[in-house]
Amino acid sequence: MTVKQIKDQSIHELNLIKRDYDSIKSDVESSSLVKEVEKRFIKLFSKSNAVKILVEPDQGYIVDANAKACQFYGYTLHELQKKKIIEINKLTEDEVIEEYKRQQDEGRDYFINKQVVASGSILPVEVRSTQVLKGGLKLFYFLIHEHVKGTADDNSIEVKLEKEPESLTEIAASAPLMFAKDLDLIENNARELVTLTQKLTVSEAKLRELNASKDRFFSIISHDLKNNFASILGLSRLLTNSNQNVNSESRLETATLLHSSSQKLYSLLENLLEWAKLQREEISFGPSRFGLKNTAREAIELFKLKADEKSIELIDEIPEDAAAFADQNMIKTVLRNLISNAINFTDSNGKIVISAAVAAEKIIVKVSDTGVGINKENQDKLFKIGEKFIGLTTEGTKGTGLGLILCKEFVEKNNGEIWVESEPGKGSTFYFSMPV
Repeated sequence: MTVKQIKDQSIHELNLIKRDYDSIKSDVESSSLVKEVEKRFIKLFSKSNAVKILVEPDQGYIVDANAKACQFYGYTLHELQKKKIIEINKLTEDEVIEEYKRQQDEGRDYFINKQVVASGSILPVEVRSTQVLKGGLKLFYFLIHEHVKGTADDNSIEVKLEKEPESLTEIAASAPLMFAKDLDLIENNARELVTLTQKLTVSEAKLRELNASKDRFFSIISHDLKNNFASILGLSRLLTNSNQNVNSESRLETATLLHSSSQKLYSLLENLLEWAKLQREEISFGPSRFGLKNTAREAIELFKLKADEKSIELIDEIPEDAAAFADQNMIKTVLRNLISNAINFTDSNGKIVISAAVAAEKIIVKVSDTGVGINKENQDKLFKIGEKFIGLTTEGTKGTGLGLILCKEFVEKNNGEIWVESEPGKGSTFYFSMPV
């Protein structure tokens, strides 16, 4: 068969696949029809008369490719399945939109793209596409042929080749393409391809930023865990050293420090586990209307002993009838973290006030302290994963910021906001809102 005949055959197969997919859409109840269509598609897909790839629409990953595609791109199937289509397609977003317009103006049944292969060469290709159903999943099926600028029906983008494939000369002689009757479907798929490209570009950038932030975050957390364990190991070694002449007063002081370090480590691990479960969506979310007074009282009672040790006054000014619509357990965690932080950053004989008020159909909770305050530089780092809050507690230790990150995620999951007002030496007020 000539190159033209092989090309026409693969395009004919694409139209058979479209016809089959249309028959499924019009008769979705027939499982036997779906199985028969999938069976025919798999048989046609495996043919090596053209480059054929399958792409899932959400993240743009290549889920399957035929032998011709592996040969064309210079990758094994396993290597291709690790790639996203945007790693191969090299048109910019503006070029994609311009090419889509040209395709419509010229009445072409194919989309001209630039694709990069393993060797680094960038090749112009004709892309025809349709949607298919495979294994119950809706996928994009792309049929790809090499393209040469200068054919009779061509007015395509300029593409500079690093090296010319041998088959381009033969393809240049091919006749005008067939099956223009399916242009409506092709245009719809092209429009979806433009949207998909735009979404994937934004998604890819956000994912890279998030991964970089999480890397910094875990670096911070691992450092804090190591320091806490080192402190506990050192203090416990003092208590168990029988060769050292230590009086009971010194032992009690060491034991008190050991207990304090253990509490800090437990709090850090508890927040870390809560945050990890939230990322994996393992925390059940059950918003309901509840009284805020009792919830706050429980949190205050939990830290009363710690506040008494520093002679800090904990004042509850939440109205008896204050109520919110949120997940009560998440809000308890938010209050615990904010009150704990307030105690850590407030000097002896200080004061912490927990209050609430309704504003614009939301209830706003305030946790105010007379502590050391936070400068503007550190305020900008609060609630951001990967940023280290370097303020010192009144005991001289550094905060990890993990508790505030957890607070932010819990508050936002409950359709609220969290923010801070603070000035060094004049204390801090943390606010968070919830629906009434």
